[in-house]
Amino acid sequence: MLTNIEMKLIGFYLNTLANIFPKVAARQGFFLFCYPVRTAMNGHQKSFLASADKFPVPYKDQTLQGYRWGQGPKKVLFVHGWQSHSYRWKPYIDAWSLDDYTLYAFDAPGHGLSSGNSFTVPDYTHALLNVKEIIGDVDIMIAHSVGCFAVLYGMHLQSDLRLKKLILLAPPGQASDFLNHFRNLLGLNPKMVNLIIRTLEHRFNLPLSYFSTITFAEAIQVPGLIVHDLHDQDTPYQNAVAIQKKWPQGHLITTSSYGHRLKSPKVVNAVLAYVQRDTIQSI
Repeated sequence: MLTNIEMKLIGFYLNTLANIFPKVAARQGFFLFCYPVRTAMNGHQKSFLASADKFPVPYKDQTLQGYRWGQGPKKVLFVHGWQSHSYRWKPYIDAWSLDDYTLYAFDAPGHGLSSGNSFTVPDYTHALLNVKEIIGDVDIMIAHSVGCFAVLYGMHLQSDLRLKKLILLAPPGQASDFLNHFRNLLGLNPKMVNLIIRTLEHRFNLPLSYFSTITFAEAIQVPGLIVHDLHDQDTPYQNAVAIQKKWPQGHLITTSSYGHRLKSPKVVNAVLAYVQRDTIQSI
């Protein structure tokens, strides 16, 4: 992980490059914005993931790593967040009945044991749709952070995903929120930020404002749950409130001490209570 000084030095370099070679600065800025630092796995994490039935997920020129636990009739698909991997779902997988459910997860492009180095929400979404083609219809999707973005964009593109329930943990709001965080982290000036925006919009042939979980939430046609912490420093709580307003069948559970990661047995229990019994638990 880079120190604050190192990140500011990178920002200074990009700001300077933007004035001299703007095209080069745009390419390098885009690369950094879409380049996750792959989180190394320790032996315990690898051992847990080895307990799954693994399967490959072809995506473009990459091979993503898929995982399956259990043989139950109900299917659940977990979708992790930025710079994470499928091990983050261990508490949920351990708590579920593998006789009643089949649990699926996969590592996003550039994450975990999947190949690739770059990552964008559209790529993650289309990788997710590839997973769904392989495993078939799923009953429930549970996503965290930018994984929520990928799922909601997928529902926006394909409203017939045929889910029965959707659970969003710490969902983000706008794509511009990520860019603002990146700008603040590196200390980028307006010229450099505009170069990155133009590169992103050229890459996807869409304005950056198009990518909004709040807008995409209008496509949700199933009941579900949002869990978000009041003190989330990465994806502000107001995102959950705005999404819930667009999602009449979505219930919002507010926490106040688990931050962005929401790693608590109470959160796991609340998700299971909703999935299994339609119970809305306060945390």
